[in-house]
Amino acid sequence: MVEDLVHQLRNEAKKLVQAADRSPMQALFEGHAGKDLYTAFLQETWHYVRHTCSTLRCAGERMHKLGQHAGLADVLIEKSKEEHGHDFWALSDLAALGVPEQAVRATSPSPSVAAYIAWTHYMASSPFPVAYLGVAYVLENLAVERAGAAADNLRKAGRIANIDAAVSFLAGHGVSDVGHVAELENVLQNVANPIERDAILGSAVAARLAYAGMAENLNDVATQLRHAA
Repeated sequence: MVEDLVHQLRNEAKKLVQAADRSPMQALFEGHAGKDLYTAFLQETWHYVRHTCSTLRCAGERMHKLGQHAGLADVLIEKSKEEHGHDFWALSDLAALGVPEQAVRATSPSPSVAAYIAWTHYMASSPFPVAYLGVAYVLENLAVERAGAAADNLRKAGRIANIDAAVSFLAGHGVSDVGHVAELENVLQNVANPIERDAILGSAVAARLAYAGMAENLNDVATQLRHAA
C-alpha cells in the first residue's frame, strides 16, 4: 500500500538523520566543527550536488518519454530547476573559507559520494526513473531536520573565520526544503505499481547508505585536505 511506502520512507529518513548524528557531521550540526571538517563537508557536497540538476531533469524527461506518471515527471523537472545553482552555493562557501574554486575542482569525491553519483545517474536512465523520488525524500528530510540549525549554530559558535559568509548552502537548504517532504508524500499517493514502489524505497535505502558513508568518512577527507595544503 502507498501508506506503507510513506511509512518506510519516513523510517529510512529517520535512519539517515540518526546516522549523520552519530558521525563526524554531528560537530557541524552542533556548531563546533573546525574549518577542515567543514571544508571536507562542503567539498563532498559540491561533488554530488553539481550532478543533481541534470539527473533530476533526465529522470523527469525519461518518464515523459516512457509515458510514466506525467505529473510526477513534472515534479522531478521542477525540482531540477529548484536545485539550479546550489553547487555554486557550496563553491561560494568554500571561497569564503579561503578555498579557491580551482582547488575544489581538482579534487575527487570519496568512494561513498562516487557511489551516490553513479546511483543517481543510473536511476535517471533506468526503466523506473520515478525511483529518484526516494533519494529526494531522504535527503530533503535531512536538510529540513539539520541544515538550518547547523548554519545557525556554526554562526553562533564563530569558531571558523568568516563563517557568516560561508553558510549559504546550509542556510539555503534549511529554508528551501521546508514543505518539500510533505509535497513528496503527497505525490507518492500517485504511485500504485508495486515495482515502482520497490524502486523508490530501494533508492531511498541506497541514498541513505551512501550519504551515511560520506558523513562517516569526513574526518578522513579533512585529514587528506590538511596534508595536501
